[in-house]
Amino acid sequence: MEKKEDNKKGKKNSKAKTILFLLLLFIIVTVITFFIVRLIFFRTDKVAGNWSVDGTTYFEFDGKGKGKLKIPTDEFNFSYKIENNKLHIDYESDEAKDSDYEYSFKDSKLFLKGLNPYSGEYELTKQK
Repeated sequence: MEKKEDNKKGKKNSKAKTILFLLLLFIIVTVITFFIVRLIFFRTDKVAGNWSVDGTTYFEFDGKGKGKLKIPTDEFNFSYKIENNKLHIDYESDEAKDSDYEYSFKDSKLFLKGLNPYSGEYELTKQK
């Protein structure tokens, strides 16, 4: 009689362990999925926002790799990549030259130092 009861307890314990394992596995998969989705769809970066160069020229970065350079007479759409402290801007239009910059921040300022001979250096102010 004791063997049957021990056998039933053993089966209950193994079922409980299996359920606990599956629950734990589900939680882990859910958390990992959440972080992957967050990285892919809700990624933002440090340069995200609107930045003024001189009060008439603006850079807009959407935080997801797209942006615009706005000058008084025109706008230039671009895509951008950030790697380490480098910013690469790839303009859609051939009228604007693609540019590479080293960037840094201080207070509400973004400093761009051109890595191409034509890129120049800029001090941009974050717009609200």
